[in-house]
Amino acid sequence: MTKFSKSDESASSFDSDFSSAIFRFSRSLTDLREFSELVESLIKKHKLKELETALSRYDGLGEALCQLDDTLKSDIHLIQDACAENQTPCESSLRFEVKDNGNGKVHLSAFGHRDDLKDFDKTISTILRSESGVQHLHRSSLISLVSVVESFLSRLLHLFFRKHPSAVNAKEKQFTFEELSAFSSLEDARTYLVSWKIENLLRGSYDDWVEYFRSQLKLELPGINKHHDQLVENFQRRNLFVHNDGVVNKIYLSKVSKSLTKPDMLDKSLSVSRTYLFSAIDCFESAFLQLAFELWAKCEKKSDERPSLIVHSSYDALQNKRWNVATEIAEFIVRDKAADEISILMAKVNAWIARKRVGGLDAIKVEVTDFDVSAKDDLFRLARHCLLDEHDAALTLIMRLYKGKRFSLSELSDWPLFEDLRSNSDMKSWLTQLREKAASAKKKAAPTNGKESSTNEPAESKTSTARRPRVKKKPLPTVESV
Repeated sequence: MTKFSKSDESASSFDSDFSSAIFRFSRSLTDLREFSELVESLIKKHKLKELETALSRYDGLGEALCQLDDTLKSDIHLIQDACAENQTPCESSLRFEVKDNGNGKVHLSAFGHRDDLKDFDKTISTILRSESGVQHLHRSSLISLVSVVESFLSRLLHLFFRKHPSAVNAKEKQFTFEELSAFSSLEDARTYLVSWKIENLLRGSYDDWVEYFRSQLKLELPGINKHHDQLVENFQRRNLFVHNDGVVNKIYLSKVSKSLTKPDMLDKSLSVSRTYLFSAIDCFESAFLQLAFELWAKCEKKSDERPSLIVHSSYDALQNKRWNVATEIAEFIVRDKAADEISILMAKVNAWIARKRVGGLDAIKVEVTDFDVSAKDDLFRLARHCLLDEHDAALTLIMRLYKGKRFSLSELSDWPLFEDLRSNSDMKSWLTQLREKAASAKKKAAPTNGKESSTNEPAESKTSTARRPRVKKKPLPTVESV
């Protein structure tokens, strides 16, 4: 049994073209999440600074803005609570009125000296632009998400047609004499035909994509089936932003599930919240990773690498608290006929961890209780104790396994499997002792003559699970992503 994947595992641990495509897709989604979070935090930081200045300057503004916008209301209360003790009299006095125009929109009016009004207009415009900036960021991120998926599918299809060149129907495309003359070889013409085929497919709708993968490539698409309604809505909302300025039209209403629409949505503007965006990214990640793994299995039925990458992908989602993604990717492994027993068990444990985080122990208790570990590696025995919150038994076993260098101190500190156990007082005390011992050993082993030396601490670098051996090798039993 290989050790459980760590989220910092390098893509170089996996060699195939499909692995490369999957890593690139996952990295792109991570970049999109991180970019959106970073820019949003910068915009909000600037907005809060401007808002705090405005509240300290204009008496009554806070109460007026609270009626204007719910998001501003929470920000204002946050600022007022933080500044309650140091509150100073306002420098300027403008009078504010908030009126309902009768069409569902609220309007803010300010009255006072012309110079004060001019300064106020500049300040309030900056604050409100910050709100629209966040919305624009989320819209752009949703559009980028679809582009990332299109690029991923293009790469997967090129890999598929490279493995199955006969799958391209030459009758679909008639070449002109000029086009034929431009080809230097038959292979050149075939490459052009494949590119033409893929480009035409991806120019179609999301429904066209799904139909092609299902009917032509005979894929089951479990992830897409599970999230069909949400995926359709995500694509249609993206189309509204690209083609109709985000305003709901009859096309959107005709394609999106009635459970996700409202009767009065026609001609209303849609927005993209942070929650909506990150839910969409998770949905796309789960659905299209499963599509990739299924297509890979169609091209290469036997693969030691694919089950390992499924486990790695589920563990990566687990470490980043994307519980539903972790569960769905882990559970997908049972569909892969190339998966060995150890990979299936590791994925099963990952799925249990994720489901426990969402639904508590009751969500997995029956299944884990029935999990027979009598003939399994000790690390699966440990996993069972941890999942069932049997902390005393888990701590006894974990101490023995740590002494045997089955995992390192850093893994004790960050493995999701041990999250509940780390709240146990005895576990906390033991971890504190280990860290103090490691710090003392590191201090004693500090380089003296310009040369670095290592400690005897259970091998963060020597016996750690931080990097898995290449999947083509068959390592001896230990554990991987629990």
